[in-house]
Amino acid sequence: MVHLEIKPIKAFVHELALYDMDPTYKDMIPCTIFGISSYPGEALTFSILLNDGSLFSYIPPHLISLTKDKNPFSLRECVYHNSPDINIAVKEYSYLIDKKVYIFIKERKEWFKATYSFTIDWYKENDLLHLLFIEDKFPVFLPSHKVKFKEDLSFKPYRKVHSEWIV
Repeated sequence: MVHLEIKPIKAFVHELALYDMDPTYKDMIPCTIFGISSYPGEALTFSILLNDGSLFSYIPPHLISLTKDKNPFSLRECVYHNSPDINIAVKEYSYLIDKKVYIFIKERKEWFKATYSFTIDWYKENDLLHLLFIEDKFPVFLPSHKVKFKEDLSFKPYRKVHSEWIV
């Protein structure tokens, strides 16, 4: 279950990702994101199909954009933490799809407007990250405590539930 299919997302990939990070490649190439991968101890990555029919996997989110604009965020800013496990589920919460949200990028200590896309659940680890698109362009995977569905840009000291509810 390392790889899961997702609803296709039209995007652009930085050519660096297609040529083993060779800096002579600088363009953004049209693609379709169709999958997500969770390798333990590594950042979440995408599977993509280029318009010329070429298939790539293991594409990090900081090299993806929904427009031809290059992603200005680093990998650390785009992925809150590495994947804890291979066992993932992807859930699109219909109530949240395309809702505008405010997200906090801890490295920049700054809030950004974004849009909710779906949630990745490491169900054996009791861990979630949400795929959001900053300014409807740049993908980030953030936990619930860095996301607000209102323009109230403060957080109460809520704590994650670690209890198990067993009868």
